[in-house]
Amino acid sequence: MKGVVGVVCLIVCPYLHLFSFLLGHRYLRIIYETIDSESTGRLNPAEVRESFLLVIDITLTDDEFDAVYGELDQDADGFVSFKEFKKYFKNAKAIKQGILDKRAG
Repeated sequence: MKGVVGVVCLIVCPYLHLFSFLLGHRYLRIIYETIDSESTGRLNPAEVRESFLLVIDITLTDDEFDAVYGELDQDADGFVSFKEFKKYFKNAKAIKQGILDKRAG
């Protein structure tokens, strides 16, 4: 079943970010569980990096990712729990705008 959900999410999720303000917590839960490919209940750095494309439709540079990963992994255990993920992405629109503003200089 998880495989089917993953395929559906890969098709639909790029468009869901447009409606994330309506879906909120559920949207983030769907993204988190889909990206958590090993069903560990925590995301590794590669999975976290992928989440930016799905949540805010941005691919981060290495420097951008390094800068934000510490904010995401608040307990510095090397993984991101759903609680950390949800807290970080609670205002996805502002996060995206902040990244775009930094890129613009």
